[in-house]
Amino acid sequence: NTLSDEKKNKLLNIDKDIFESKINLDTHEKAINTTWDEKCLILQEFYNINNRLPLQKESFRNINIGSWLNTNRCRKNTLSDEKKNKLMNIDKNIFEKNNISLSI
Repeated sequence: NTLSDEKKNKLLNIDKDIFESKINLDTHEKAINTTWDEKCLILQEFYNINNRLPLQKESFRNINIGSWLNTNRCRKNTLSDEKKNKLMNIDKNIFEKNNISLSI
C-alpha cells in the first residue's frame, strides 16, 4: 500500500499550513495587545486630566474608554498579571467595588 504523490503532498503541506496559521495567530495576538496597550494609555491620559476614572458610558479620544475599563474589570480573573498591573498603576484601587463608577 503506497500513497499517491497527491496524498503525499497533502500530508507534507499539513505542517506548513499549521505553521502559517500559527504565524497569523501570533500577528493577530500582537495587534490585540497593541490595541489594549493603546487603550490603557488613553485611560491613563483620561485619569491624568480628570483626576478620576471614566464612567461606564464615557468616551475619550473617540474610544468608549468607560466601557473598555468596565470590560477589563469584569475580566479581572482572566487578565494577565502584566495587564492588571498596568491598570493598577493608573489607580491602585481600580478593581475595588467602591471605585466602580456607573453612568446614570
